[in-house]
Amino acid sequence: MMKLGVWAHPTVEFTSVKEIEEKIAKLADSGFNIVIPVIKDTSGLVNYLSEVAPTSEFARSFDFLKPLVKISKDYGIEVYAWSCVLAEGRVRLRGLLTKRPDLAMVNREGVKIGWACPSHEEVRKYEVNIFREVLKRYEVDGIHLDYIRYPSLNACGCNRCGKVNPLDEEWVMTRVSYVTSLVEMAHDLAKEYGVKISAAVIPAYPESLVALGQDWVDWCDRGLLDWVALMNYSNITRLVEQRARVHRSLVKVQLLEEIGKKSSISTLTPKKLLEQVSRVLNLKVDGVIIFSLSGMTDEDFKVLKESLRNS
Repeated sequence: MMKLGVWAHPTVEFTSVKEIEEKIAKLADSGFNIVIPVIKDTSGLVNYLSEVAPTSEFARSFDFLKPLVKISKDYGIEVYAWSCVLAEGRVRLRGLLTKRPDLAMVNREGVKIGWACPSHEEVRKYEVNIFREVLKRYEVDGIHLDYIRYPSLNACGCNRCGKVNPLDEEWVMTRVSYVTSLVEMAHDLAKEYGVKISAAVIPAYPESLVALGQDWVDWCDRGLLDWVALMNYSNITRLVEQRARVHRSLVKVQLLEEIGKKSSISTLTPKKLLEQVSRVLNLKVDGVIIFSLSGMTDEDFKVLKESLRNS
């Protein structure tokens, strides 16, 4: 069955049980079968009451995940818990790094940034334990890793990662090994709880390996993921289509292309959204994930529903 999913920000889209019921009913009516709510965003705060990580104000007033899981199951929609792994404020130190700045990445200028460095086993355990806590409390269908990488080529130059040198294979592969170790741990956790595991990854490969320490082809080859979502965001349909063609040749697990309805680098009309979805599906990918629910209009839902019904 073709997968059709959407990312969701609960602080915007799931603020009450009534809103959850309305949104999930609309998604189901339009043919969606996956919803991916963020449980930890780039601030490092989590959207549920946690004993592991600092909790958002939203989570203190509404436990959105419990009714979301129940209502989604009633409609046959899978729920994946989405975490922005390693991002802890991005620019300034937040989340985990508020109390543990010693775990932060260090840029080329020697300044600590709002990303936790995966070279620390403590960081890897922390990120995985957030998923563990969610799996203990909520009957989600899977876990979803996002931001599972270094933020740039110039991060990190801490003592563990070593001086930034993209021409040094050992330096490159050491960064890759730290990130991959975290994926391995998350994979083992997912199998322990009998749920699926997926990841959102950078579309350019093998450039992502050198620049970001993200070797998602290796993760797929080794079966560490059940499916992978390639962040194929662009207003240029030809670019989206050709990227998807390359991705199809590289990925051995289920491949979902991510279409950016409204992202930092794309804004699509309903017609353009449908065009991109149709083009990538024609390449025999296994599905599409749309970013994100808050950016979708009634017209977007209408054209997708009509297209799926006629296909």
